[in-house]
Amino acid sequence: YFSGVPTGTDFTICVFNPCQVTIPGGSIAETETCGADADGGCNMTTPAYQNISCGQSINGTMWADTSTRDTDWFQFVVTSGTTVTWTASAEIPFAIALLNISNCASPVILSNSGNITTGLSCTTISASATLTPGTYAAFIAPDDYNYYVCSGGLYNEYWATLTKIGRAHV
Repeated sequence: YFSGVPTGTDFTICVFNPCQVTIPGGSIAETETCGADADGGCNMTTPAYQNISCGQSINGTMWADTSTRDTDWFQFVVTSGTTVTWTASAEIPFAIALLNISNCASPVILSNSGNITTGLSCTTISASATLTPGTYAAFIAPDDYNYYVCSGGLYNEYWATLTKIGRAHV
């Protein structure tokens, strides 16, 4: 035995390779402080979002413990059909998506053929969807429930940018 684990037991060791993302100039700070749940969208009893417009970048923080993870939802409105892309990078493994939130009890992932898009620490990934007029959300969260603490902006920051293709107003 070693620390209560029988000899021959399989286990996984996860190595966290710290990195720091470069926050784009002119980005808007997420209004939720690390450790709070102020923009958890459809995951909240009373859904709440931070608004975003196409062409805007957000810089924020995310965290997770063994049973809860921070989910940040940014609401936007499409006034005519267009393709929208949500591009992001984070200092921990993360997930992004574009969602139809017209029925918040059952939000629909519209990007990546209906799947969450995931990225490793400090990689840049994108999720795109062709949208009709309506209200939508751009989502970002840790990709897992590992223990990522709020550490004063050290190794839990992210940035994300919402862009569109075409002339439609968002």
